[in-house]
Amino acid sequence: MQLLIEQKPTHFIEVGPGKVLSGLMRQIDRSQTTLHVADEASLEKTLAALTSAS
Repeated sequence: MQLLIEQKPTHFIEVGPGKVLSGLMRQIDRSQTTLHVADEASLEKTLAALTSAS
């Protein structure tokens, strides 16, 4: 996770069931933006968040 943070991404997107990686990121660095896609509804929410961020 630290290596990824050093690359300075604007968002982290976790794809699939569960939110383990998002939870780990919260523990490591709460300033990072994490999004989660598990189904169509969460995909729409993630796309909306990415659209509003740009």
